[in-house]
Amino acid sequence: MVQEVYDHFYGKYGSFTINKIDNIQKVILPFITSPFFPWICLIFLLNKKNWKRPVILVLIGHWLFRAIGDLLRNTMELRNETSINTYWPYTKTNWYVSNGIAHVFWLLGEIMGDWYPLLRTKAVTNNSNKMKTIFITCIIFNITKVFGMYTYFMDMPIDLRVTDENGNKVKDIIKFNIYWWTSIGLMQISSCIYDISVITALKTCLFNKLKEYKNFRKNTFLDKFKQISELRIILSMVISLIFLPFLILFVVSLIREYRKSQISSFTTSSSSIEQLRQVVLSFNFTVMYIDQILLKSIANKKNISKSRNCLSNNASSSSVKTENSLTAINQIYKNTDNTKNSPYLTQSEINKFDVSILSSTSLTALTSPNSALTIVPTNYSYTNTEDSNKNIYNSNYYLENLQNDVKQTDYEYINIISSN
Repeated sequence: MVQEVYDHFYGKYGSFTINKIDNIQKVILPFITSPFFPWICLIFLLNKKNWKRPVILVLIGHWLFRAIGDLLRNTMELRNETSINTYWPYTKTNWYVSNGIAHVFWLLGEIMGDWYPLLRTKAVTNNSNKMKTIFITCIIFNITKVFGMYTYFMDMPIDLRVTDENGNKVKDIIKFNIYWWTSIGLMQISSCIYDISVITALKTCLFNKLKEYKNFRKNTFLDKFKQISELRIILSMVISLIFLPFLILFVVSLIREYRKSQISSFTTSSSSIEQLRQVVLSFNFTVMYIDQILLKSIANKKNISKSRNCLSNNASSSSVKTENSLTAINQIYKNTDNTKNSPYLTQSEINKFDVSILSSTSLTALTSPNSALTIVPTNYSYTNTEDSNKNIYNSNYYLENLQNDVKQTDYEYINIISSN
């Protein structure tokens, strides 16, 4: 059924219309088809209440600008222009819109991503001198990328022809590539300096955390990678440093090719080194998103752990209070054992029944709901003392056994009445 519908549509409108629809789809969908879109969605879910933090805005800006660059590059498919005796992308419109301006947005996205290590370093170190160095090297790094944007507009208008009317080779595209890859070399050198400044600032924190994790034998490198943000940042920077020698060799070989006008060999080497550069960039920026997701995940786990510890401490504190209260009651009970055979208590013995001893909230549930009573162990007998000079109670407290208030238990309610 689906095949029949496709065949009918294809037969009616032809392959050109179908290809045009596909190209329109490519222009519309770069924001969703971007490799960073799933990461940005996950970060939004984890930070939906505080997504306006600078570090989150940096990630959003990186994804947004690079997606706009992809959109502009895909507009080339709508024009579908080719020409004989010209280099890709064949027309000046494609060169400036789908290539030059697209690279402006791609590099703007990279600049946004370059600020992520600076913000993360600022969050873990208070050394103002180191932060000043990182800030300066980051600005220099960004300036080299601005120069990379400018390389697409240095020769205006650019001549994309392979040969001119006289059969001479046109070197505009080769000159551009020398400018472009020189800017890439400057980017990598400044990136190296920037990375070293960040590593220098983070090494103390990293070594301290590695020392902590060294005590746990089960912590593999993957566990440390998931737990330590500084390790992730430094690892991504080491990858960039490894890429630097290959890039320098390529720029040197490119200059030699320009002198010899070996355009075919240049095209092959340019394609391979560009693929390697994109792999390095993709790794570094993907680690940036993963780092933020893992940081949020670890923070949530710590909050849950703190809540459990707080509940445990409260329970322990309540248990200690209850134990202390019961100890006081047992002490009173022991003191009253000596008076089992006597209907009278001395003043000092009665004072031991002071209600302040039994003020713990853990015993509140044992008091009578219908009277202001306090529970203490008794001898199940009435106690009273009389003054020989007065026909009133001599004690400060009159202790009356209220056996009818509740059922007989190990504790009974004692009504405490002040003498007048």
